[in-house]
Amino acid sequence: ERSNKTIKAIMSKLVLECPNKWDKYLAPALFSYNNTVNKSTGFSPAYLFFGRVTRNAHDLYFGTTVSTFYRDQAHYACNLYWELREVYGLVSQSLRQQQERSKKLYDKQVNRTRYKVGDYVAVWMPLPVSQRANNKFKTRLRVLFVVDKITSDKNYLVKDLRSLKLKAVHHDLLRYINP
Repeated sequence: ERSNKTIKAIMSKLVLECPNKWDKYLAPALFSYNNTVNKSTGFSPAYLFFGRVTRNAHDLYFGTTVSTFYRDQAHYACNLYWELREVYGLVSQSLRQQQERSKKLYDKQVNRTRYKVGDYVAVWMPLPVSQRANNKFKTRLRVLFVVDKITSDKNYLVKDLRSLKLKAVHHDLLRYINP
């Protein structure tokens, strides 16, 4: 999804003058996307897929490419394996750091309701799979719940007032009801 959004943004800039010839610009847009270093991973998608930096026409023209000599295919494959193994470790570490940064930013911006024991709430519940196709716009809020216990900062134990069953629920799925 995110890559499609990025490619669409690149395409919108390339086809300003000739929107009817968008297919002419698709290959350059994909090449640009695949060879641009990703902020989250620290590497380009092409490098992560092929294990090397792809060459551009200007690299060949100006002679700016660096070639590494390998004795044979086995030497190349072994070298590529260890290099990519190291790179994937770095990517994994980089993605964890990016995830932590994103979580801190989200937590700082989120304005969530804090519920108390005894508050009446509605619970957002997904429809059973058998009912999803025909009830696309049906409300999924189930009412008549009361907060029974606060299990953590973000999780609550709520009691269904009809069946008296307890259900563990994340705060994102709760909506306050004024009795």
